[in-house]
Amino acid sequence: MNDLQIKYFLILAQSKSFSKAAEQLYMSQPSLSKQIGALEQELELKLFERKYREVILTKEGQLFYDYFMEATQKFNDTLYKAQNVGLLSTHLSMVMLEGLDTNLALRPIRRFQNEHKEHNITFSFEQLPSYQIPFYLINDRYDIAVTLEDRVTLTQEYANKIRTKKISDCEILLYYSTEHKVNQLERQPVFEDFKDDIFFLPTFMSKHHLNNSPNSQLSAVEYYSQLLGYTPRIEFVNSTAAIQPNVECGAGVSLISSLAFMRNSSYLNSIPLNAKSNVVVAWKAGNTNPLIDQFVDTIEDK
Repeated sequence: MNDLQIKYFLILAQSKSFSKAAEQLYMSQPSLSKQIGALEQELELKLFERKYREVILTKEGQLFYDYFMEATQKFNDTLYKAQNVGLLSTHLSMVMLEGLDTNLALRPIRRFQNEHKEHNITFSFEQLPSYQIPFYLINDRYDIAVTLEDRVTLTQEYANKIRTKKISDCEILLYYSTEHKVNQLERQPVFEDFKDDIFFLPTFMSKHHLNNSPNSQLSAVEYYSQLLGYTPRIEFVNSTAAIQPNVECGAGVSLISSLAFMRNSSYLNSIPLNAKSNVVVAWKAGNTNPLIDQFVDTIEDK
């Protein structure tokens, strides 16, 4: 088996036609048929079902197709990184959980740049919803992320492929409007006072029940509601940014990190809950950008 045979195999599988594949490869149809036959003979497997004007993969052929496609993609990714080592070693691409205070990322960035002034290191910076961040990290769209720890360990796959280092810890707060009726109470409001309210939460929480302890918005709502013996009314919205106006106008309440930008709103009050999370810098295990380890090392252990 050689690289050319693999190329022929993939193009034939995609075109489903010897004539179309041969035309694309600038070779004769008999020559292509001979190469595919030699590959099948070497593997001692039938890779294609030959029909009147079409060829389709056998089950065995599909297995090899998936394998070769993945291997080809990995090779191309590695080749790209190798060809751009110089660029990668002076640039870090960063993504941050939308809604978090941007100073959580800017402070370590400025510290890192000051410590490496001679290298003229640059950063690119974006903010995204939490459910997108681990996917983009493991697919090398970004080098590092600043996010909440429980957002990058939603699945075992993410937990196995992503490394983290703690930047800060934060509480989960219950936010409510300054016009909410609980403001008339002569005592500090408690969770039970909001049992008739709608709880606005990010959409991705509807897909991921993290666990049964209060370490995230959804699990905290469910945890306290179960303790108090009622079923909460939960409404999912697309982003943290969409939650804020709903809570400010009194349409409901929400549980958000104490380090979110919502804390600065003059239209919101909040109460603390016995629920905490960690703000972390996260990166893909195996990312070849050498600046990642250097950047992580500048973050003080918490």
